[in-house]
Amino acid sequence: FFRAASPSAFVYSFFFAELAATMAEEDETLENDEELDGEGLPKPSDIDPDTLSDGAKTVFVGGWSELKTLSAGLAKCATGDALYCHGGEYDEVLNLSGIEVVVTGPTDLSCVLLQGVVSTATFSTLSKLQIRRGIEVRCGNLRVSECDLLDAEKGIVIHQLANPHITGCSLRDITKYLVYIHPGGLGLLEGNTMAGQGLRDSVGFFLDNAGAAQIRGNTISKTMIGVYACNGCKETVVEDNILEDITAQGIYLDRGSKPTITANEIRNCGHYGILVSGQSTGILSKNICHSAIRVHTGARPSFYDNIIVLPAAVVNDAAVFALTGITPRRKDQLPKKKKAPAAAEGDDPAA
Repeated sequence: FFRAASPSAFVYSFFFAELAATMAEEDETLENDEELDGEGLPKPSDIDPDTLSDGAKTVFVGGWSELKTLSAGLAKCATGDALYCHGGEYDEVLNLSGIEVVVTGPTDLSCVLLQGVVSTATFSTLSKLQIRRGIEVRCGNLRVSECDLLDAEKGIVIHQLANPHITGCSLRDITKYLVYIHPGGLGLLEGNTMAGQGLRDSVGFFLDNAGAAQIRGNTISKTMIGVYACNGCKETVVEDNILEDITAQGIYLDRGSKPTITANEIRNCGHYGILVSGQSTGILSKNICHSAIRVHTGARPSFYDNIIVLPAAVVNDAAVFALTGITPRRKDQLPKKKKAPAAAEGDDPAA
């Protein structure tokens, strides 16, 4: 009545025995993990994002993130990473040093940095942030775009050899210097809208022997002086800006300054649209000035193709210095501004 077992039966028996042993070990492991209240199991916060993908990563702070401070977020960043700041107020200085990082926020600028920014990083970028207490660029090549700077004594401070690019930003409610460039400071400041509070001693751009700084296409208003240059500034270019509603001087060249001032429009100034004094020289060309122009004794600026809009007048304190290169015009005689060429039918303007 007994039949001999086949070799395959022994193989199946061995397989099921091994499977049962393995399942028993797994059950024991799960029981131990439950007793440890989940210890040993991986949590999302324990996963290093660098192990998930190659290349740069994005670190989040505020909002749903476990990281609630800017410093905590930067500590998680490496060179080339991005730090995204959710909407809210961050009551600390954003200190950019060592690593190169991109810091950005929501498009509605609801991320508010209450204590400003200090940058010594070689390359870093800020965008879509509301920044109070100003930005200080001590060195490096900081890039700032689409930010709102407000509520500060100095909006932007640029130190020697620092070379930031500040573009498409708004500066408002700045009490003294909207932009202060120290001796040897560089940078491109282009397409910004800048407004002070009209206070005494307030200045749009304070240029103290600035280096090859490029100040282009900005709108500057509600300061005592629009642009003040002193002590050199030979390589500084101030071009294609609009200066308006200035309580004293629109452009003031002083103490031996010699920048290039070209293609600016200066209007509604309380005293002078352009004032040159203190043995300053400089080149002034293709500017349209709706307020008076004055050159003090000892100053020797070079004027080329400038227009002064009547009834404003030119005052030359030094009779021995022939002041040329300024043509009086009525408002209706002013050159028309060039319009951007219209896109051809079927063309994509955004292309």
